[in-house]
Amino acid sequence: MGKKTITIILIGAMIFSIIGCHTQDDMPQPPGKGNTADKKGRGGQLGFKDSDVEGVKVSSRGDIYSLSEGSLYVMEERNWKRIDFDRTITAYYLLEGTEGVTVVAGTDKGSVHILPDGSDRWIEGSAKTLEDAIDFITGSTDKSELWMGQSAKEGGGLWKSSDGGITWDKMTDITVRGIAVHPEQREVIYIVDKLTYMSRDGGVNWTKLDTGANYGVLIHPLRPEIAYLAYARGVVPADHQGRIGPKQEFRLPGGITRLEFNPSNPDEWALGMWDYPSGTGGLYYTFDGGKKWIEVEQMADARIIDLNYSSDGKKLYVAASGKGLWMVDVETLVPPER
Repeated sequence: MGKKTITIILIGAMIFSIIGCHTQDDMPQPPGKGNTADKKGRGGQLGFKDSDVEGVKVSSRGDIYSLSEGSLYVMEERNWKRIDFDRTITAYYLLEGTEGVTVVAGTDKGSVHILPDGSDRWIEGSAKTLEDAIDFITGSTDKSELWMGQSAKEGGGLWKSSDGGITWDKMTDITVRGIAVHPEQREVIYIVDKLTYMSRDGGVNWTKLDTGANYGVLIHPLRPEIAYLAYARGVVPADHQGRIGPKQEFRLPGGITRLEFNPSNPDEWALGMWDYPSGTGGLYYTFDGGKKWIEVEQMADARIIDLNYSSDGKKLYVAASGKGLWMVDVETLVPPER
């Protein structure tokens, strides 16, 4: 998944540190109750009330893009403007350069399109994909390099573009729902579908990581030596040589729907959890790398689909199923008592 980190189905992306290893007294605890951003008039709902919001992304200059029910919107002067497009968008990426923000979008029919900054004309890229939904698009430290993944009943794979999305080459037939690219070494790549795979040569060769963690992969830009492999209830740390650490279980109700790291602090994580049998879940926040969590009350029982921070880490944008788009003022959240 730009600045990323995950891109879990969560899915946005280390010599090995024993980050996931805790003593019994140091294990993650049940969540407490934290202050919510809207109690002090900061934060709250940004729009799309009672609608599904499948994605939210924020550019480095603060532009907010939201994907709702297949259409892409950008906030202009506190109002949402629909970006005109006659296709159903399933994934998108903000490619930032000296000339502004270029939108790269994948559709439900497997096509990929580019909208240059300031233009109202979409350019179709050349990619031999299946006629099915594109699951993700993300970038790397090379601004012109993009990755695109597809996981469909009839197959899929991973594609790479070296020219900003105009042309695409298929790198593997492994079906892919998510990817993490190392923030400093772009040849180190992780992909996720039923299993997690790692490449250290830019996607030419792949090694299977047999951990059972297949919900996504994150690499924090301030702690790039560790990859966090997400499973239903926690993460598994690994280094880029394939050495696996012990599981870190979050001990929260339900399973992970989305996990995102604060770009300014590697110990602050935002987490969406959902229990499908009971239809309950919400948004949780940790200040200590997942040992203790608070529940963000304004998002109680919301099924979180996507999370994205502002570049300074002070605002968290939350996309939810049936509840629209929200912003949480991170500075109003209070850590749990020790």
